[in-house]
Amino acid sequence: MIPQGDGFTWLSKNIEHDTALARQGWDICRQKILSGNYDLIVLYEMTYVLKYGWLSWEEVRETLDKRPAGMHVVVTGRYTPPELVAYADLVSEVVEVKQLGSSSYSMMQEENERPESLLSAVFMLLEI
Repeated sequence: MIPQGDGFTWLSKNIEHDTALARQGWDICRQKILSGNYDLIVLYEMTYVLKYGWLSWEEVRETLDKRPAGMHVVVTGRYTPPELVAYADLVSEVVEVKQLGSSSYSMMQEENERPESLLSAVFMLLEI
């Protein structure tokens, strides 16, 4: 796993920094996708990078089009752009059963804590 990003994007005090991290993260992901060394790559929370316009769909599509035959790429996150939905072979919607609740989130804000396990990276590459 190669974590990229710097926490919850909606709490950012420096969007330019987050945008640069997204670019750096995508460069790493793009290299891994095109390397041919992996059967499965998970781009965790990648949809936010597209939603906020930090990467263009055209650039991502170009890389996905060039991936080696047989490679599976899983993209997660909310607010999936319609272009990605149309491009994908399979689209699933996850129903929330349990997630960090708003009361826990409020406590984290009050205590100014961001536990490592709760940090939401801009996106991550999981190496298997």
